[in-house]
Amino acid sequence: MGELDAAGAAEFTEKLSWHELVNAPEKLKQLLHETGFSGISSRVESFVERPTCEEFVSRRTSLGGCRYRWESLGQERREPFLGAAIGRLEEMSPEDFEEESEVIVTVAERP
Repeated sequence: MGELDAAGAAEFTEKLSWHELVNAPEKLKQLLHETGFSGISSRVESFVERPTCEEFVSRRTSLGGCRYRWESLGQERREPFLGAAIGRLEEMSPEDFEEESEVIVTVAERP
């Protein structure tokens, strides 16, 4: 984000998702039950993602708020920005891209 700030990218403050609706196993179970699913199992698990530098850049330039900010730079400013950013990112180790989070794993049977 700091790189986009320094490049003069537009701010992005919109909310892209409503995770509050499904941010707990109990909420998912209830929603699925209300829609007729059965045999519902839901749990929280740790998830570690290890994207490559290429995957990291692809996601940041094509998804969510970062995509909006990236596109706000205009075509003429994107190439120099991206070249400099990739140069710095390539100096990082694969572990620097590692991100650990929690995910909710849910399985249910169709009605």
